[in-house]
Amino acid sequence: MARGDKAQGKLSGDVVMLEKSDSANLLCEKNFGSRNKSRNVELSLVEALYLLQSEKIIIIDGRGKEINAEDSHQKQQGKITGSLQKAQHTLICAAKDTYLRPH
Repeated sequence: MARGDKAQGKLSGDVVMLEKSDSANLLCEKNFGSRNKSRNVELSLVEALYLLQSEKIIIIDGRGKEINAEDSHQKQQGKITGSLQKAQHTLICAAKDTYLRPH
């Protein structure tokens, strides 16, 4: 269930699965995440980190604990941050490949 106007999701591997709610639907309409086969909104960790820091979502870890931007659950934060750094590296490499390739 979403709290207030925040969508709630569960960290599941490399994605955050949002519970069905008006808030989750609104995020999807704003081009965050994608719908899976069950029609739930699925966020990448990069999207989830951005929305978490923007206070638009609540993330629950596998133990039922809430993760937030100032959380002391370093393992979960590290996983999200690590994924963000990996995505950033991939984008930089792709950009270099595109712009440094002879035309």
